[in-house]
Amino acid sequence: MLHTHVLVANLARTTDDGIWRTLDSRKLFAHAKTAGVLYQAQLRHELTARLGVAWQPVVNGHADIDRVDRQLIETFSQRRAQIVEHMASRGETSAAAAQTATLATRQAKGERATEAELRRDWAHRATRAGVGAG
Repeated sequence: MLHTHVLVANLARTTDDGIWRTLDSRKLFAHAKTAGVLYQAQLRHELTARLGVAWQPVVNGHADIDRVDRQLIETFSQRRAQIVEHMASRGETSAAAAQTATLATRQAKGERATEAELRRDWAHRATRAGVGAG
């Protein structure tokens, strides 16, 4: 239910000569999966330490928040459903196919829903899934 992203600035001013330089992103990309697993572990640790969040078992470096029903998570995982549906329609299952499906099903940038519209949609979906406020 918790979905986050990490951004890494690829531009920094060096301390010895003050020149702005880019990082070698090839090294970052080569270790992106490992970095993601470490990030998820640290995020879980911080949320547990600061807020008392409990977790379901970790699978492939990710874990769902404990006591959040899997069906509810899937109700709100529309983007994932689009990707899985695209892969299924092509009979594909690999990580490379998932990456291709992610790009193929991505919504074009343009006019987006307002925050108020998003909140109404989320409340409607939650109600349909049997979850109410409070």
